[in-house]
Amino acid sequence: MLLNYKYEIYPNEEQVQRLESWISICRQQYNSAILDKQNYYKKNGKGLSRNELQKQLTIDKKVNPFLREVPSQPLQEVLFRVEKAYDKFFKGEAKYPKLKKYKDYHSITFYPVWDGKQNQKKKKRVHKNVNLFVVLPLSVKVENYKSQG
Repeated sequence: MLLNYKYEIYPNEEQVQRLESWISICRQQYNSAILDKQNYYKKNGKGLSRNELQKQLTIDKKVNPFLREVPSQPLQEVLFRVEKAYDKFFKGEAKYPKLKKYKDYHSITFYPVWDGKQNQKKKKRVHKNVNLFVVLPLSVKVENYKSQG
């Protein structure tokens, strides 16, 4: 069963700077979500759900213009990471989630842009050698992908 694809991208210098900026903002959002969950628990005695954090993210994007620089997918994925970290902690599979330093947070997640066609027999998405359109005007050439899973 195919779980995901790993893409190798070759961004130019401007794109590298933009991606690094997005990663930094996502790290800040991750840390903010952890602190929000901790403060909410101390104040109310119960946890803060991912849905409540997503609602807060929507409000924060209206107040803080730098959050609008990052596409919505990576910001939402940050909240999934926080949720997963807490789930693993409560299952006893990991330590309590901690704030991430610059050196510890170095990736963001995008969902792939498909050509919209599906293989009707296997119900799998069809993709070809295409550019990965992250957000206009950022279009990064994608080469060599590997199946993971």
